[in-house]
Amino acid sequence: MFLPWKCGARLRVVRYHSDRVNTVSTPMPRLICLLATIALAACAPTHAWVHPSASLGQRNDDFNNCRNEASFHARRATGFERDRLSWEAYRARTPGERAFAQSRLQQLDLSEGMNRNRFFEGCLQSRGYSLQRVAEP
Repeated sequence: MFLPWKCGARLRVVRYHSDRVNTVSTPMPRLICLLATIALAACAPTHAWVHPSASLGQRNDDFNNCRNEASFHARRATGFERDRLSWEAYRARTPGERAFAQSRLQQLDLSEGMNRNRFFEGCLQSRGYSLQRVAEP
C-alpha cells in the first residue's frame, strides 16, 4: 500500500552473496511519490454539474436526493441477482464454485456502480442541471 506521507523513507534492498548480507539503499520511494503526485494532478475534475438558478443549499439537497435515489434504483435493479449469487457463494461445495460466484458478485458490483452513475446523471438532468467544463486555474 502506498502511503504518501512516507515518501521520504528509503527502501532497503537486501542482496545475498554466499554467506554475507549486503544492504543497499535506493531512492525508489521518492520516484513513486513523484509519479503519484503527477497522476493525482491528472485526475483533477474537469466537469461540474451546474444549475443557473440553484442556491448552494438547494444544490446540496438535490445532490443528496439524487444520490439516494440512484443508490436505491441501482440496488433494486441488481437485487435478485445479488441474492442468488450470494446464496451460491454461501452453499458452494468446492473452492472453484465459490470463486466463480464471488467473481460474478464483483462483476455485479461494477454493473451496479455504472447503473448508479447513470441514474444519478439522469436525476440531475431531470432537475435542470447540466454537465459543464470547469475553467482551468
